[in-house]
Amino acid sequence: MSIRMMTLVWDTDLPATEKLVMLALADCANDEGKCWPSISTLMRKTGASERTVQRAIQALKEKGLLRRDDVHGRGCLYFLNPRHVGTPVNTAPVPQRREPPSERHPTPVTEAPHPRHGDTQTVIEPSENHQEPSEESSPGSEPSLSVAEIVDAWNDLAARCGLVTVVKLTEDRKRKARTQAKRFSIDDWANVWRNIEQSSFLRGGNERGWRADFNFILSESNFVKILEGKYDSAQGAAGTSARRKSDREIGMGLARDRRTALDRAIDEGLTNLDVIEGIVR
Repeated sequence: MSIRMMTLVWDTDLPATEKLVMLALADCANDEGKCWPSISTLMRKTGASERTVQRAIQALKEKGLLRRDDVHGRGCLYFLNPRHVGTPVNTAPVPQRREPPSERHPTPVTEAPHPRHGDTQTVIEPSENHQEPSEESSPGSEPSLSVAEIVDAWNDLAARCGLVTVVKLTEDRKRKARTQAKRFSIDDWANVWRNIEQSSFLRGGNERGWRADFNFILSESNFVKILEGKYDSAQGAAGTSARRKSDREIGMGLARDRRTALDRAIDEGLTNLDVIEGIVR
């Protein structure tokens, strides 16, 4: 993995799916941007289908951010060029000339009379280009994925894992998906797709045969549980094993206590069956 390439990719302005594929390539690349991952590796890293990955690669090639060469016996060789949309490699910013202190001229200000005493005070007029900050420009307000990208990724995952695909996208689903996209990053979504695919519990491997659906991941609490691995197969199996072991230990303890009580009753010479049965219980 090249930290240098990853940093350059993060700074590019790309649609979510293309950036995710570019990050997956950078994760396999050296500092020169050279790598040769398979399509299956990119699918695993991004949680996207083969068609989605191939479409993103083609778009990156057309934008000049990526070059792909077919190498006999080694598959495809990729060369990343994330600087293409930013500052060119050989171009440096031109330093601005600063005037000597003696040549600087202060910006004139408007003096207005004091409303009471006739004194003067400095009034700084606001710039014509001044704009008040708005909620839309605040950090974190932009969604990490579009609703269409979330639905496409879910349907790709559902087709591979035997889950129910999205057929009708209601307004309520759109609203929840947009909200979820603002809460979580692209990496969070990729980890959730991977955890669902690796969880037998979420794919129906439970006593009820229940399976996760699209509405399930639109809940913030459910999304966080999946993201933190609460439904991982290893953890589920460990929990079931622990419960079974605990049940066995409790049963063995009750049987041992009853046997001890029965032996004590016999030693004390009790022959009344009702009394013995009461002691055992």
